Amino acid sequence: MPSSTTKRRTLQTQRPRQRRWAPHVRTGCITCKIRKTKCDEGRPSCQKCLSTGRLCDGYEDIKNSHDELAAYAVSQAPSTWDFLSQDVGENENFFFFRSVTTFTLAGFFDSGFWSRRLLQVSHHYPALRHGMAALACIHREYATDSTPSTQPRIGESRNMEFALKQTNKSIQSLRKLLSEPVLGNEDKMVVLATCILYTCICTLQGRQYQAFIHINNGLKLFHQWAVGQKLRSQPEVWQGADMLLLAFIRLDSQVRPYLVGQTASLGWNNNQIAPPPTTDPFTNLLEAYVSLEALFNRIMRFFLGQDTQDPCAHSKAVEKEMYIRLLHDWDTRLANLLRTTPQSDDGRALDLLSARRKFTKLLLCADPTQSELAPDAFLNDCIDMVEAITRILEDSQYQALRRYEHAEQATSVNFSLENGIVEPLFWVGAKCREPIIRRRALDLLQRYPRREGICEGMLAVKIVAKVIEIEESGCPQALGDMRVTSPCTRGQWICEIHRVSSWEFTLVTERLVRVVLRTVEDWAVSRPGTEFTTSWW
Repeated sequence: MPSSTTKRRTLQTQRPRQRRWAPHVRTGCITCKIRKTKCDEGRPSCQKCLSTGRLCDGYEDIKNSHDELAAYAVSQAPSTWDFLSQDVGENENFFFFRSVTTFTLAGFFDSGFWSRRLLQVSHHYPALRHGMAALACIHREYATDSTPSTQPRIGESRNMEFALKQTNKSIQSLRKLLSEPVLGNEDKMVVLATCILYTCICTLQGRQYQAFIHINNGLKLFHQWAVGQKLRSQPEVWQGADMLLLAFIRLDSQVRPYLVGQTASLGWNNNQIAPPPTTDPFTNLLEAYVSLEALFNRIMRFFLGQDTQDPCAHSKAVEKEMYIRLLHDWDTRLANLLRTTPQSDDGRALDLLSARRKFTKLLLCADPTQSELAPDAFLNDCIDMVEAITRILEDSQYQALRRYEHAEQATSVNFSLENGIVEPLFWVGAKCREPIIRRRALDLLQRYPRREGICEGMLAVKIVAKVIEIEESGCPQALGDMRVTSPCTRGQWICEIHRVSSWEFTLVTERLVRVVLRTVEDWAVSRPGTEFTTSWW
């Protein structure tokens, strides 16, 4: 008979052996992870792979993957408003705003202002919450409308009644908020963000004049509260307001061409939006982007004659040299940032900065007041700009396919507050006379229909196509017909006298705009030019 000691030993040998717990190593190379083997984490290739004759596939960027997971978790996290609101329509549209519209407002440089902070504070501010629901309703209609991009949109959207009710609720709550004797910093940011929401609502409906009014009201409050100065002196208090500053700078720049001769009637606020430039180094790409857009806004005012002369500038030439120097200073500050601070793998942000930087240079250096031939010297910049924008659009479409559940939503028209695509492509199509490059710009505008703020891509398509038609039909040199005797002696591709040198925009109604195109010859012989009226799409 076996003893108790023998039984105990037998039971111990029959028990399954317990493995010692140890944390999983998540920093090994990709090859070892797939093979589920321990990795020695050698750099640049681990010895485990090399000793077995395998190719080491390197290591994942853990920081970026964690950031992506965190951002995805925030965007998919349930909102407390889902439990507070009893209106199914409000909940559905708020979910669309949180999942889709925030990406169009945030762009490539969002620090969490649109995607997190405003979503959180919207539970305490009905003006913001109802404005989000109204914009989401119209944005969803706009993005899924089956109207061909070559035709104007006629009639009201199916959910216009719901959007109108939400907008009215938002306006009533906003008036109540503004009637308070004292507004805190968060109150002011909510008011300014709501102005941007109203602007987007109007521009998606094609109501441009109303959009102008909301932009102007926001600019007046922006200056009244001195947000630009406080953002620099109290960044911790006004955290996130840099996105508001960026939005108002871009919207003001977009409105400027429409203000020629109409500033008084609109009562436009012509004060500088951003504080004076500084030589302090950039701390991130968003700061660099805001600085570049502020400089672009000043250059736009300068060429449109809407800028107050600098006291130190005795002539236009001196003032232009000042802007060139500021642009070079910006280049130095960005180079220092890129050299000292590693950036994310998302190349779209850097491509957008590159395209906007080159566009600012073209606006400043390709001065049509000197000669309409000036843009010809910047062909390489036009090519680089088109290449960068092509990468942005192709990669953005891929990202949209991943974000949307249905592919048809991703391939429909795009709306964004980012203004880095339509304006540069419009300039290349209208001012770069090299036939292949200008048609590439036109093709991108047609293949990727989008609206950026108040800039309508399909309106840009119509104008660029008309400019090409006027120039190439009027210039025998463009047609290559050497049998025709003509004064076409100056200029490559298109002679100088047949080039369109100016375009004027005038709002006829909320949804109609009159465009007047004049060539150098039209101005010389006092001809009225080519005029046509088209709708905002």
